[in-house]
Amino acid sequence: MPQRPLLFPVLHLALAFTAGAADGAAILYSSRIYKSDGRSYQQLTAIRFPGLKRSFVSSTPRHHKEPAYSPDSHRIAFLSGGDTDTQGTELWVRQIPTGRETLLYRAPDLQTIDLIGWSQDASSLYLVLLGKDEHISRFDVAKRRLFPIAPGCRATLAANRLELAYETCPEDYRQPANAKVLELRPGKSRSLGKGSAASWSRDGRRISLADNGARQLRILDARSATGIATVPFPDDPAHWNYVISTLWSPDGRSILAGSEAGSSTAHYEDYWLLTIADRKWRYLGGGNGAQWSAASDRIVMSTPRDLAPLGKHQVWVSHLLLVDVRTDKKQPLTSGLSYDCSPAWALNGAERPRRRTSPN
Repeated sequence: MPQRPLLFPVLHLALAFTAGAADGAAILYSSRIYKSDGRSYQQLTAIRFPGLKRSFVSSTPRHHKEPAYSPDSHRIAFLSGGDTDTQGTELWVRQIPTGRETLLYRAPDLQTIDLIGWSQDASSLYLVLLGKDEHISRFDVAKRRLFPIAPGCRATLAANRLELAYETCPEDYRQPANAKVLELRPGKSRSLGKGSAASWSRDGRRISLADNGARQLRILDARSATGIATVPFPDDPAHWNYVISTLWSPDGRSILAGSEAGSSTAHYEDYWLLTIADRKWRYLGGGNGAQWSAASDRIVMSTPRDLAPLGKHQVWVSHLLLVDVRTDKKQPLTSGLSYDCSPAWALNGAERPRRRTSPN
């Protein structure tokens, strides 16, 4: 399998943080800085708080995105592709201490990969293969083997990494899907009923599920699938279409919901914040790949992509935006002729479990 040497021996320092602003943390993301001449690529990049200092994590002629830290903080899994492949058809892993990058798996023709996250013991990665024969699989890192688990097009891991909520999606994403929970060790599944865009509460006791047909968000008991609460969707035709993602805050007090928005060439989500206690929605704005901070007070996302001039040509640009959910203050983290996406919070190397996000 191909391997890439470490470009910057001090890479791991970009992921070693001290207490300070924004949880003393950093954000790892994918960044493509355009050049006036020659090719440019999506590279893993870290931005640290305070000071917003950026460090290149990789510098290889490939398109890296969707980084996910292993639970032992020793590795980063990510998707990648070759010179003309920006869709994520390859699964790679990077050793943080040495910087070595290794290609683990290449998807079959006409399929792409959605990286769900690491297993509890960091021996496997959970994936969704999209395209023909969509299914959820476990990839054994040591054996380099893919083991299909269930048919499905979306999945999300519980925080303890012992259970996985997934759904089989109809051709029309606006129609309800069959949602289930899979206990990974015994391999047993149980039904959650109809719904889509599942998300786990941090304690693993509750699951949010969107019912686009009935225009409501359901909060279920994760074990029995009985209803705990039902919240009608916002009545705002300008910023609400149908839900394609939900994401619990780590403190369990809020749920971020993303509604389909944009065009086929510049897709994004209209993000709404639900405060569970009073069941009130608040519009935060448009973006992609939103992720909560550990303290549940900030959300990082990439902005909807737009065209910008580069010489005689036009290129797609997108930047990182930090939203303070307490004040609604928005802070740009990146700027210029770059395409920045797939943000992931890092705190002392700890991974935040990911859920599927819709690509631009």
